[in-house]
Amino acid sequence: MERKRVLFYSIISGLLGVILVGIYVYRLESRLGSDIAGNTGRLKVTVVIATEDIPAGTLIRDGMVKVKEINETSALPMAMSCREEVVGQVAVEEIIKGSQVTVYRINNKRANLSSKIPGKGIRALSLPVIGVNGLSGLLHPGNRVDILGTFKGNLSGSYSGPTTCTLLQNVQVLAVGRSINKKFEEEHYSSVTVAVTPDESEILSLAINSGTIITLTLRSGEDNDILELKKKKFNEIFNLKTSLNKKRKEYMKSIEVIRSTNKETERVK
Repeated sequence: MERKRVLFYSIISGLLGVILVGIYVYRLESRLGSDIAGNTGRLKVTVVIATEDIPAGTLIRDGMVKVKEINETSALPMAMSCREEVVGQVAVEEIIKGSQVTVYRINNKRANLSSKIPGKGIRALSLPVIGVNGLSGLLHPGNRVDILGTFKGNLSGSYSGPTTCTLLQNVQVLAVGRSINKKFEEEHYSSVTVAVTPDESEILSLAINSGTIITLTLRSGEDNDILELKKKKFNEIFNLKTSLNKKRKEYMKSIEVIRSTNKETERVK
């Protein structure tokens, strides 16, 4: 009788132990599941979104998109996360303001040249350049240049040597060699493609096909001034250099000082 009682209590104790362990495991799994779900909801990822409506076929420029942190669960599949990888690409479908930019919504290859032309009434024209005339491989798409032409022929009725003049000023560079993107720059190139109007393209085409030597000079990104310049003749070099050096001496005596948002020019003593 005593043995049966001991056996009964042992079985009851074992069942209670199994039940308590089961309850503990269940509560532990529930707690872990809640923590995992909560963490997933709070996990942030970076995506690129449109700051304005971008029609299909539009070159995506700086300012049209920005990066934003959102919950991981809200991110679209294949959403772009780096703004630099989106700027310079072409939208293959309309991207609504505030929507995410995905791999499928952009042309992930290099944009073509026509998409780089800044607007209506502008044409792309390639200029032949060699070595130092093309800034020795230091030019990049997006730079602005002045275009100089050196004519070997007789421009004034009596031959006085070659003549150089500035044909166009503050011209945007669209491509260097075959590269239209700064990510794919070329160190050695024999042509530079610029953005010009139809009238300007005629002038440049006439100059190029008459044997004129084209030279480019690089502008500062802050310099948009158009200057009144006269053509320079070879036989005038020695007279011109004196006056030019005098102007340079005066120019080098002044410096630009920026105080807060104001710019001032001061003389150097």
